[in-house]
Amino acid sequence: MIRRGAVLATTFLVTALPLAAQGPARPTLAELRARVVADSNAPEAHYSLAMGYWIEKRWDDAARELDVAIQISPGYAEAWLSRSELVFKRGGKYWKKQVKSAGIDSVRQRIRQAFSDEHRSFLLDPMVDLAAVGPSELGEPPHLGADAEEALAGYRAWWLDVLVESITFSTGAARDWPSPPRTSLT
Repeated sequence: MIRRGAVLATTFLVTALPLAAQGPARPTLAELRARVVADSNAPEAHYSLAMGYWIEKRWDDAARELDVAIQISPGYAEAWLSRSELVFKRGGKYWKKQVKSAGIDSVRQRIRQAFSDEHRSFLLDPMVDLAAVGPSELGEPPHLGADAEEALAGYRAWWLDVLVESITFSTGAARDWPSPPRTSLT
């Protein structure tokens, strides 16, 4: 009887531990919307709703909520950083449509704005939480060295190279796109 109880207890612990390790359940979009309705002047509520939309890949809704969070609290670094990453999250099909409908200059301006938003987030908070944006579908940048300024310049150049290559390949717009700037810190 004791042995059978020990086996049952062990089985319970083994199956229950992974559930406990998962942490609390993620709030639903309805719960996040209710938080925004309850306190529409809380930038954190709008940011949380934006992240809910982000998970659902509802990029326009996420952008709208990030804009509201930034309007309420212009110093909200995570919101600026997340907004900058939206350019990279939307994917190639979206940018192909944008090039066809609005033109390559519009796309260039939006990419420049994304880099500006990223820069602003680090000016507001040099230790901004990078987990706010998660991994990008374009992959991870190559190893760039220890110096922070060199790494950031290399990261931007790498992303710009990836974007230029993607848009050029998909739209044939190579002749209209400027070469990415290369800066040396030495």
